[in-house]
Amino acid sequence: SKIISKSKKVVRLGFVPDNDLVAIYNLATLYVQPSFYEGFGLPLLEAMSCGTPVLASDIGAHREIASDAALFFDPYSVSNLKEKLNEIISQKDLRKRLVEKGLKRVKDFSWLKTARETLKVYEKILF
Repeated sequence: SKIISKSKKVVRLGFVPDNDLVAIYNLATLYVQPSFYEGFGLPLLEAMSCGTPVLASDIGAHREIASDAALFFDPYSVSNLKEKLNEIISQKDLRKRLVEKGLKRVKDFSWLKTARETLKVYEKILF
């Protein structure tokens, strides 16, 4: 936390209106989600849909949402977070691969796909 607050390259945002999110994701070099627990990782999908590489803590919800479209770090290890940050920042090919995989991954969470899968469940139950 002390390292991050001294850095001029890391921006910690408070509340951001929905209308501004896309612009912020598009300006970011990467999106970092350092959580110990999440119910659902919507910000991961938001970042991926904007073509922003994702670095997330290695917890169940993040793994389920991002799959192989993000890089993960141990949420209890500052040194592991630092290592993964350096990895993404210094490796252009890695960032490109994460962006490509992220753009594909978000398609698995479309409203249309969810509606179709829900309809299939109802059809199995009712017919």
